[in-house]
Amino acid sequence: MKNNYPTADISSFRTWAPIHSQFFKNDLALLTRAHAGGTDETNFNLALDTLKNNDPDFIFLHLDEPDVIAHSQCFGSAYNDSIQKADSKLNVLLDEIQKRQSNGENWLVLVTTDHGRTPISGCHHGNQTCQEKTIFISSNQTLNDEFSNVVTSLPNQSVQK
Repeated sequence: MKNNYPTADISSFRTWAPIHSQFFKNDLALLTRAHAGGTDETNFNLALDTLKNNDPDFIFLHLDEPDVIAHSQCFGSAYNDSIQKADSKLNVLLDEIQKRQSNGENWLVLVTTDHGRTPISGCHHGNQTCQEKTIFISSNQTLNDEFSNVVTSLPNQSVQK
């Protein structure tokens, strides 16, 4: 983005440390604002404040609570509650984006997970089962067909466990 639009206002708010410290550490200097660590609530509030009080071109927001809950408690009511909390935060952000769109701005919102979960329990990930490799992608705009179809014909790269 910075190559094509050097003055772009780019924000990244994340709860899980490796996103900034490991995966994108060389790109941090390109960010207009960033926050690393804290809680999902802190990062959500920073993203919301950015939408309300700045002129952002791109915002990355990472919410970690559903993943943390799934690792510690697996699928169940606590996990469902964490998904509903994240969804409520998304609704607030979408309301703010809708206000901006009513003022002529064009926004693309993508929501996704970074991985699936083990079948049945939902506690783990990292193996090559279809359930662990399957994610969802949701958007406020129509996406290309490649994002609408489930691909089941690709072979696993290692033995299923």
